[in-house]
Amino acid sequence: MPFQSRTYALALAAMAATVAALGTLVNFSASVSALDAALGTLARTDRLAAALAVDLSALASTDLILPLTVVAVIALALVRHWHGALTLALSVLGTQVVVQLVKLAVDRPRPAMNGAMTEAAGSSFPSAHSATAVALYATLALVLAHRCRGRVRVAVLAAGGAVVAAIGLSRIELGAHYPIDVLAGWLTGAALVLAFWALVARLVVRPAARPA
Repeated sequence: MPFQSRTYALALAAMAATVAALGTLVNFSASVSALDAALGTLARTDRLAAALAVDLSALASTDLILPLTVVAVIALALVRHWHGALTLALSVLGTQVVVQLVKLAVDRPRPAMNGAMTEAAGSSFPSAHSATAVALYATLALVLAHRCRGRVRVAVLAAGGAVVAAIGLSRIELGAHYPIDVLAGWLTGAALVLAFWALVARLVVRPAARPA
C-alpha cells in the first residue's frame, strides 16, 4: 500500500474509532457526561455571544447548506474541477446520512438548555451542524488551498478552520449540544471528507496527455 494511502487509512480509522469511543463514553460513563455538561455550561458566556451564535449556527443549517453545496458543486464543475465537485457533493450528502445513523445508535438526549435560544430536534450526539460545517466549508477551503501558494494558502485554510470552529462553538453556546457532541461532529465530518477525497482521487479519470 502506498505511503499516502496508508496514512489516509490510519487517519480515517483513528477518527472513526475516536467517535465510537466518545459515543460509548457519553452513554455509559456518568462522570464523562457530567464533565461534558459542566464544560458546556462554562463555555456559555453572555447574551451578545448567544445572539451572534444564532447567526453562526445558521451557516450550517440545512436550508443554507444544501443550496450552497449545489452552487459550489456547479461552480467547480464549470471550471472542470471534478475532484473537488465530487468530493464536496459526496461529503455533504454522506455526512447527512452518517450523522443520522450515529444519532440513532447513540441516542443521547439534548442538554437541558436546549430550547432557550434555539430548538434543536433529534439526538444530541454527534452535532450535525459541526459535521456538515466540515463537509462543506473545510472541503471548499481544501479545494481552494490546492490552487493557492504560500501565505494565501495558509490564509484560506485558516479561514475554513475558523468558520468550522465558530459554527461548532455556536452550538454549545446555544445549548443545543455538549462539547463532546461538537468534537464528535468535527471528527465525523473530517473522516468522511478524508475518505471521499481519497476515493474520488482514485476514481477521477485524468485527461490523457497530448502527443508531442
